[in-house]
Amino acid sequence: MRLERFSVKKIFLLVCCGMAAFMLGLCALFYIVIGQVWVLIFGILLIACAFIWLFFLTLFFSKRLPEFAGELCRAMDQMIIGTEEPVRATDSETLFARISYRLTRLYHIMQENRRKVDAEWQELQMLVSDISHQVKTPVSNLKMVTDTLEFLFQALVKTSRLETGAIRLEKKDALLIDTLAAACSGIVYAAEKKNIS
Repeated sequence: MRLERFSVKKIFLLVCCGMAAFMLGLCALFYIVIGQVWVLIFGILLIACAFIWLFFLTLFFSKRLPEFAGELCRAMDQMIIGTEEPVRATDSETLFARISYRLTRLYHIMQENRRKVDAEWQELQMLVSDISHQVKTPVSNLKMVTDTLEFLFQALVKTSRLETGAIRLEKKDALLIDTLAAACSGIVYAAEKKNIS
């Protein structure tokens, strides 16, 4: 029989029934052996006294057990939130004091683990930020080299076409300012984007 399946009330009823059956059996045995009625009456009075004491004991535990469970739940809630350390019990001999001591130790371990996780998270963020910064510079350099190569290939193609006669230049008279404006128009927008004047 596994006791985990029974509630406190069922265990109490089993104890009462077992105690009553045992004490009634003893009373009946003494009555049979001695043959006196007073033995039977005395046994019934003992059973009644035992039930009264068991009743008061059950009342005490029925009040103390919820208090104990409440204190335990409050301590665990404090640990989960992490706002304050669980309250240590003043009496070191009680069950709650022993549990409170272990909960306090567990709280300190959890706080240390939280500090480690926070430190590792900050270190990871710094590492990602550093990697991002370190990657931007080479990528910018590669883009610049690619743009330069593209410009050189286009110039090479135009030069080749000029040499073969596929393209002919036509000379025109124009204002120098218009020529400079046309030449600079390709870079002015990119420079303004980068706040370069």
